[in-house]
Amino acid sequence: KEPMRGLRSSWMAILLFSSVLVAEARPGFASPYYRPLVRFRHKDGISQSLRMKALLGRNGFLNPCEHKYCGLGKHCVVDHASGQGECQCLDHCKPHYKPVCGSNGKLYENHCELHRDSCLTRQRITIVHSEECFYK
Repeated sequence: KEPMRGLRSSWMAILLFSSVLVAEARPGFASPYYRPLVRFRHKDGISQSLRMKALLGRNGFLNPCEHKYCGLGKHCVVDHASGQGECQCLDHCKPHYKPVCGSNGKLYENHCELHRDSCLTRQRITIVHSEECFYK
């Protein structure tokens, strides 16, 4: 009778351990300790090493851009002198052709280019849903 009790408790331990592993693998059940520290809004070719460097700012503290939203056509950049996050216009957009018309009468290659131009020129440019722009 004693060997059966030991075998039964071993199986119970294995079953309990397996259920914990399954719960950790299911979406929504992950431990908060395994969640990423930084979520990137735009994944435009940033290398993995740069992403890892971006996790921590000056003196090992969290990146000041982590929770800063800059708006369309902009992104947050850490000023190394002050250690603060500052919004700057995007340097470039992903190259994909999905043309849009701007309220300034210009045809843009995509939404990103329109918003980037709006940032660079410091003018409010909205998307116009008019066919006239496409036929200029």
